[in-house]
Amino acid sequence: MLDLSLFSQVSFSAGIASGLLSYIVLFGSLFAVPFFLERGLGMSVGRAGLVLAAMPISLGLTAPFAGRAAERLGARPLTVAGMLISAASLILLAAAHGSPGPVVVDLIVLGASLGLFTPANNAAIMGSAPSRHAGVASGVLNMTRGLGTAMGLALSSLVLGAFAPTEGASVADVTRGFEATVVVLAGIAVTAASVALLRTSAPLVLDPLGTAE
Repeated sequence: MLDLSLFSQVSFSAGIASGLLSYIVLFGSLFAVPFFLERGLGMSVGRAGLVLAAMPISLGLTAPFAGRAAERLGARPLTVAGMLISAASLILLAAAHGSPGPVVVDLIVLGASLGLFTPANNAAIMGSAPSRHAGVASGVLNMTRGLGTAMGLALSSLVLGAFAPTEGASVADVTRGFEATVVVLAGIAVTAASVALLRTSAPLVLDPLGTAE
């Protein structure tokens, strides 16, 4: 069912690996941030949801422009920059205390950086696979999304739980757990950027149907 020769192509393997790491960052953040907002900053569930919405909204607004830019610039500069900016925004999140304002700004930047990475990376993955393996490549891409989601949730819950293992954990414990979690996620983002550097720097070419070649 899976032609392993696909992974002999550096562009494909680098795209899959960096994509997996990016989903760990994305869903790990989506899991950790609400805990900090509610139990660290004392927000209500509704207000925390509104603050958290800044991240997916920013991602959705950025992604279409990133896809067009990838056609001219290629995937490598966008994916590397996207993950490095993600790492920087996560480090800034670790330093956000006392006020939701800096958190909102950091979440907007984090969402935009992931929106910069994701469409360019996905197009590059599909473009690096021979047309006869398009279905297999798409399946592997979707598998990494599900796997990255599970791994991101597991990793964030593991780190948070190490510092704040009970419902009655103090604000200080929750804050320390959140800081440790986003620093770990920042390290994963830097690793994803390093892996993305391995791919070719050639611009993406789209056929009339809009699929990468």
